[in-house]
Amino acid sequence: MACSAQPTVPPTGTPEAIASPSPSPSPSPTPSPTPEPTITPTIAPPTATPSATPISPTANGVVNVPILYGHHVADVPPDVFTWSRQKVHDTLPYLLTPCEFAADLDWLSANGYRTILPRDLTAYWDKGRPLPGRPIIITFDDGWADWVPTILPMLQGHGFVAEFYVTVDHIGGAVSWADLRALVAAGMGIGAHDMNHIQLAGGGVTTASVEEMRYQVVQARAVLRSNLGVPIDSMAYVGGGFDATLEQIVRDAGFSSARAILRGVVQRPGSRYLLHVSRIGLYDDVLSQTVADAMACNLDPAMADFQARVTGTDPG
Repeated sequence: MACSAQPTVPPTGTPEAIASPSPSPSPSPTPSPTPEPTITPTIAPPTATPSATPISPTANGVVNVPILYGHHVADVPPDVFTWSRQKVHDTLPYLLTPCEFAADLDWLSANGYRTILPRDLTAYWDKGRPLPGRPIIITFDDGWADWVPTILPMLQGHGFVAEFYVTVDHIGGAVSWADLRALVAAGMGIGAHDMNHIQLAGGGVTTASVEEMRYQVVQARAVLRSNLGVPIDSMAYVGGGFDATLEQIVRDAGFSSARAILRGVVQRPGSRYLLHVSRIGLYDDVLSQTVADAMACNLDPAMADFQARVTGTDPG
C-alpha cells in the first residue's frame, strides 16, 4: 500500500546486500585466453592543478587513495512522496542527484585531487609508476542508463575519469555496448561486476559453488574483453561479499585488483583484492536529511560529509 507521508529519514541497512541468489546458468566452458589489447585512450587534462607533489613508490607500498563508490546519478522522481517505505528503502540508497555529484566534483577540483583508475594504483605497486598528488578513484556499479548522458559529461567537464563496474547481464537493458564503448573512448575504465549480479560469498547468503564463482568471474572478464577490446583488469564483488576462494579465483582469472565494500581510504598491495572504499549517496551534505531538501539541492556549502568520505574520517 502506498503512503503519502514524506520520507524524512535516510534509508537504513546496506544497499549492497543482495537477496539470496536465484538459480544461475550452467557454467560455460572457460574461454581460451586472448592477448591483452594495448589501446591507450587520450585523457583531457584536469581543470585544476594539484598542489601536492607526485607520490613515489615506497618500500611497503601503503598509500592513501580514497575510492568513492556509487551507482547512478539522476534526479529523485517527483512522485517519490507517494512511494511506499519499502520502495524508498529499495531505491533511494542507490541514487545521487546531479546537483550533489556536481558539488562533489567541484570540491575535488578546488582541492587539487586527481582521478586515477584501479590500473594506475596497481601500476604504482607493480611497476613503480608514481601517482599524482592527491589521487582518488571514482567508481560506479551495475550498469545504469545515466552513465553516458549524465555522468560522463560531468566527469569530462572536470578532466576526471572513473571506473564503471558493469554486470554483463545488464548490458542490453539500461546500458548498452555502445554506451560502454563510449566510456572506453572517453578514457574511462570498465571493470567486471559478475555475469548475473549474484552475491557469491559472504553477507549472510549461501556461498556459491567454486564452479559458479569461476563462471561468474572468468566469463564476465572474457565477454567484456571480447566486446570492448580493452583490458578488463579490475572487479567489484557483488554485494561486497568475498572469501578466500573467491579472491583466489579473481586473481587466477587475471584481474590485478578487486574492490570490496570495506570502509577506509588506505590501500595496501597485499590487499589489492580487497580495496577499501568510501560510499557516496543521496543524503551526503543535505542540510535537513530529507528527500525534499535533496530534491531542492539544499546542501551544506562546507561539504563536511563529502570531506569526511574523502579523508576517511567517516567513509560512510
